[in-house]
Amino acid sequence: MQNTLMTCTLEPSISFGGWGMQSPLSGLCEVLKLVKSSASSYREQLQRSEAVTRAVLIDPVLRALGWDVANPATVEVERPISAGTLSGRLDYFLNTDNQDKPIVIEAKKLGERLEASFPQIVQYACTLRIDSLFLTDGLRWFHFTQVSSTNHEPTASIDLGRTESSDLTKAAAFFVERLDAALYTPEAQKNEEVLQGKIDSLEARLKQMERLCQQLTASSTPEIISLAQQDTRENWLLIGESWDAKKKKPARFRLPDDEIIPVRSWTQILTESCKFCLTKNQHLLNQLPISDRTGRATKLISFDRPPSNLNSDSFVANDQVIYVCTNYSANDVIANVAYLFERFCSTSPTRAAIVLAE
Repeated sequence: MQNTLMTCTLEPSISFGGWGMQSPLSGLCEVLKLVKSSASSYREQLQRSEAVTRAVLIDPVLRALGWDVANPATVEVERPISAGTLSGRLDYFLNTDNQDKPIVIEAKKLGERLEASFPQIVQYACTLRIDSLFLTDGLRWFHFTQVSSTNHEPTASIDLGRTESSDLTKAAAFFVERLDAALYTPEAQKNEEVLQGKIDSLEARLKQMERLCQQLTASSTPEIISLAQQDTRENWLLIGESWDAKKKKPARFRLPDDEIIPVRSWTQILTESCKFCLTKNQHLLNQLPISDRTGRATKLISFDRPPSNLNSDSFVANDQVIYVCTNYSANDVIANVAYLFERFCSTSPTRAAIVLAE
């Protein structure tokens, strides 16, 4: 079996004026398709490890739904609990805008018999007074919303392993209706006028690009080509240049090989950069841990999870969970990415760039 680095990319976009752009729902479908493929390709490893199952099958779905799994203020991983006779750790504790209405996700390794864990979910619900709980092995998902001492049954369930590719839209709807971060974050539900303004701006930009394409079809003069190139590059900020990322949010990230991926946070940019370096240079796995540009004691990339008081992210490479310390400011993320690409990237690191969110 070929061992490769598992990544997952979501392109949240809209369809305007004949331009072929994916909707958020179709973007989630692509993630679910990747999850199904990963479950098939890496079944043996996933059936042995809950940690690998979480990194390969569960985390990508949560990210696609808007949950920043690397931000402990939003998603608490392995949250300790102690209530009466109940003690242990919650795999995922999702903080919502209503602090009294969190969401709990209990994860199991792929293929584990989930029905045997129903009593565990009931205990969580009744003891911790949690109204919304999920139980999953990465493919099978059970949602519990009306748990009581007399009702142990899930409210809804889905099995991605038995879902045909043609039915993934229904599967995506299952997750959006129950677990979309926008349902639980007030900032994501309000300011419709601001959102409409961004849509109008995007429509105008697409029309401008369409006019440029029509001009290019009619003529290929250097002046028109130069104008088109300027139009497509004007928003890119090169990683190696000096600019201030403080209090700004990224929207798109161009890797050194010109692949462009949508991003939601600086944490994601750092993690994607580490993935890229290890993908292109898998011999680096033999050199872990790798320090950041300052050489501090806590390693940037390691097989060991950073201390619990530090933010971190993870991914899987060659059947092993790789941890990335993400406890950095936006500007420090940029500096570390530039350092990684300069030191470990064989392709042109100067191509790496970022588009900021409006």
